[in-house]
Amino acid sequence: MHDENNPEHAYKDSLRLLHLAQSMAIKGGLPAATIFVEQAYDFWSPHLAADKEWGNYLLFTLAYFEKDLNRMESLCEKTGYNIEVAERLLSGVKAHGDFDYGRDYPATALKSSYFLLPLT
Repeated sequence: MHDENNPEHAYKDSLRLLHLAQSMAIKGGLPAATIFVEQAYDFWSPHLAADKEWGNYLLFTLAYFEKDLNRMESLCEKTGYNIEVAERLLSGVKAHGDFDYGRDYPATALKSSYFLLPLT
């Protein structure tokens, strides 16, 4: 039975929504993908005490999707176990002067073992 008050269920829901948003953003659908990251954060926000770093990573991703470099910079170091991805995205924006998730994200995903987690 699904229970949104259960942090494990909320994490899985937020992860599914984030991966949907990432897939859209990689294909150039950055504006449309934003709503899915917002929903992912909404699922997770009641459980921030369980894992603040996941919440920060969702906020960082939202900042990227909203093209907010200042917010990305302020959140990057707070993304914890997702810092490799956050640093890669931030570096891509700074190196190229624009936001292109299809360019910036995949290079990290190929190196990161977390990307291989099952979506069960």
